[in-house]
Amino acid sequence: MSELDGVHLVVYPARDLGAGIEAWTAVLGRGPVFQNADYATFADGGVEIGLSRLPWVDHPLVFFKVDDVEKARGALVASGATALVQDAEGVLHSGDGTPEQ
Repeated sequence: MSELDGVHLVVYPARDLGAGIEAWTAVLGRGPVFQNADYATFADGGVEIGLSRLPWVDHPLVFFKVDDVEKARGALVASGATALVQDAEGVLHSGDGTPEQ
């Protein structure tokens, strides 16, 4: 699938963000490069690792580097991936990638 140019970010659920930050800091040997009340990001070898305590992050989310978003999305869906739509409140829903009106 040539449309994808590598993984950019993986976001993991972390209901206890403080404990997650502590654990990843110990594993990577350095603290987050960004942190707020709901989210933290670690940089490691070109791939970012994110932790989110937000309730809609209930499984790991993988973000790829792409040159053409629509082309990459189409290729992923054609390969069997499920497109997700994020609503105004930040909640993800299964969908065709078109925000609902």
